[in-house]
Amino acid sequence: SCCSRLWKGSARYSYTVFSGAIFHAGAFQTDSGAVTFFGAPQSGKSSLGFAAWKRGLTLIGDDRVVLAGEGKRVRPFPKCIKLRLAPDGALPPDTEALAPDKMVKADLGHEIRLILARSQPGFLPYGSETNVKVLVELRRGTAGDTSLMPLEPEAALNSVLENIVSPDFDTMEIVRFVKRQAESNRLFRLTVAPGARSICYSPKLCRNSSRLARAPSFLTPENDILVPGTVPFGLARNSFSAVTLHSPPRDAMASE
Repeated sequence: SCCSRLWKGSARYSYTVFSGAIFHAGAFQTDSGAVTFFGAPQSGKSSLGFAAWKRGLTLIGDDRVVLAGEGKRVRPFPKCIKLRLAPDGALPPDTEALAPDKMVKADLGHEIRLILARSQPGFLPYGSETNVKVLVELRRGTAGDTSLMPLEPEAALNSVLENIVSPDFDTMEIVRFVKRQAESNRLFRLTVAPGARSICYSPKLCRNSSRLARAPSFLTPENDILVPGTVPFGLARNSFSAVTLHSPPRDAMASE
């Protein structure tokens, strides 16, 4: 990317030109690459990103990221993390440990948001990038349980294209990106059950299926694990070992 400055009278204007497609999506980094997630407003992008960050995973963004290299890589977009708050303005769980000077509560007119500074530990620095591992469409369900299902490229393509907010981008590059994710079994839809507070990503070990071993897994508030094609799947089932994290929860790191 490059940055240019314009001068007009005594005022100074700045703009930044980004190479790549600006994606209305969030992403966080794991040991094997980035989990990138997109969806309609209020589908849970900020909540999922914040939950991953609290578990020690590096957050790339919660609402805007930049796709580069035909979608093979993702990097941060200069935008603060904004958590949607309840109408009474109550802070979400796990925010008590955050430094007061690194967050601010803002009334945006139609809603109240908690804005987090990207200068906190655990955010991928601007200019850095990582490979895209998994692409997940987030949806809020109207009934039933939370589920994670493999997604065909045709079912995801229109939604992905609608969420590319760059004024100029190569449509076929995005088509190839979505198709490549599906062909490598790395394209999913996560449907969140009504009333679910949050869904948290966690790497896991899977013993009974090579395909599922390549899939992402997510924890519900009840600590059930989700795998493709299932409703919440209890950790006590024989198909899975205990959930393991590549990094300790951020609270644990802060206390060391």
